[in-house]
Amino acid sequence: MIKNYKKYVSNPNVGDYVYCEEKGISGKLYDFIYSNIGQIISKNDIINTYKIKYENIPHGLDYGYFEDHCRTINWFEIKYFSKNKEELELRLQSKKYNI
Repeated sequence: MIKNYKKYVSNPNVGDYVYCEEKGISGKLYDFIYSNIGQIISKNDIINTYKIKYENIPHGLDYGYFEDHCRTINWFEIKYFSKNKEELELRLQSKKYNI
């Protein structure tokens, strides 16, 4: 089941898939982050950050913006999370077509 981070007390865990809305990004990085699903590979409970791994990063974004295909984000930038990647893919499709 997809969970909206702001509505639930539960937190995403390592292995969960996430849809993020990062603050302060633009251009091609914005387009990539807002149209892809990542997976949590680690988290830091002390400062509430998550390390998110992305697949198929376009050439040009892989250098400088990602470290080993990963980005570190804050907890409040996670919009949705789920153990099931397909659920988030459906969410992305509905957002893309304004459904």
